[in-house]
Amino acid sequence: MTAIVVVLAALSQWLVSRLISRHITDVRRHYYGQQVTKYIIYTIAFILIARTWFEGITSIATFLGLIGAGLVIAMNDVVKNLIGFAFVMWRRPFVVGDRIQIGEVVGDVIDISMFQTLVIEIKGPLVFAYQTSGRILHLPNSSFLTQPLANFDKGFQYIWIEIPVAVTFESNWKSAKDLFSEIAHRHSIEVSQKVRREFQETSKQFLVHFSNLEAGVFTTVIDFGVNLTLRLLCRPRTIRDVQQRVWEDVLSTLAEHDDIDLAYPTTRLYNNVVEGKPQAKAEWPFQNGQGPKVF
Repeated sequence: MTAIVVVLAALSQWLVSRLISRHITDVRRHYYGQQVTKYIIYTIAFILIARTWFEGITSIATFLGLIGAGLVIAMNDVVKNLIGFAFVMWRRPFVVGDRIQIGEVVGDVIDISMFQTLVIEIKGPLVFAYQTSGRILHLPNSSFLTQPLANFDKGFQYIWIEIPVAVTFESNWKSAKDLFSEIAHRHSIEVSQKVRREFQETSKQFLVHFSNLEAGVFTTVIDFGVNLTLRLLCRPRTIRDVQQRVWEDVLSTLAEHDDIDLAYPTTRLYNNVVEGKPQAKAEWPFQNGQGPKVF
């Protein structure tokens, strides 16, 4: 009976798959049709096989307790993957097509099965920005229960990115900040009424509050210069293109201004006796030409 059920299930799956492939051309509908029919057929087959094997057991509660304890001990990882699958199906933290990050893995979801989820990698050792590498990664469903999960597409449809640009202490950093502010506004998503409505809808679903949606530049000081960070809105799937356009605009702008220069980590000797502000200089301890000379 078990062999007959398995053969019938496999044959049914093959026939339904052929019918779906023949009559459905849309890729998304084709995928979901294949998945739904597969789960239905497998569930029916499992029930029929279970009924065949377990019909002689009088105490189903005792059996379920024993089989549950055995599964937890012998198939710990499998059980956790099934629980993770149930979590994904119930809470829907992501669906096929979403861009997610789980731990160090960033990718687009291409398939969700009972034991693992497949994503196509968009950031990793082969690519350093948000662009596909072509590798398919297999993620165990149990990882969604224990690791932080980020969804780039769920909720608000935009994301903030920050691009730090360091200029030297001697540069006209105020002028640079004004120039970079123009660049940030030029490449940021226009904060229209539609965008503000989307923010309001997101605020109704989650306890989030966005006080400022406009692009801007923030000033900090680092050990080798003044750091001007451009902050702007963009769509999640355009991050790399936006970063490229912003940097090209920044480099072209700096090439036209002689009073602004990029900073980078350097080693510098500073003589406080002859350098610096007049009132902040140190006094030379030797008088009347005695002692070491200053070159």
